[in-house]
Amino acid sequence: MKKPLVLTLSILGGLLALTALSVGAFAAYLAISGTPLIDEWQCKDGEAPVLWDDEPGSFCEVEGRELPAGAHWDPLGNRPLQCEDRWGWVQVVPAEAGSGGEPDCYPDDEELPEGWQRVDAGA
Repeated sequence: MKKPLVLTLSILGGLLALTALSVGAFAAYLAISGTPLIDEWQCKDGEAPVLWDDEPGSFCEVEGRELPAGAHWDPLGNRPLQCEDRWGWVQVVPAEAGSGGEPDCYPDDEELPEGWQRVDAGA
């Protein structure tokens, strides 16, 4: 009677160890790749942020749609809210000296829009 119990406990222990190893490997991948658990973006897929010309604030609009008067497309486009240590993205800030702008995200492989610079270039 002891042999089946030992076999059952061995199998359960092995499955538990395999599960723990899998969860640990997934967590390590997320940490190394910089992928957040909650992938928040400025807008939904197929939309892009729009800025007002004379007012603060923004809203999301379907890409390619005609914008209301006094609005223009955000030059940085749709982007993740957090890009620090994220593959394929760099942090950018307004290029004006002393602007004190908050860092934002931009694709690493695209040319920056006018008036923006990489955070590491401003140092």
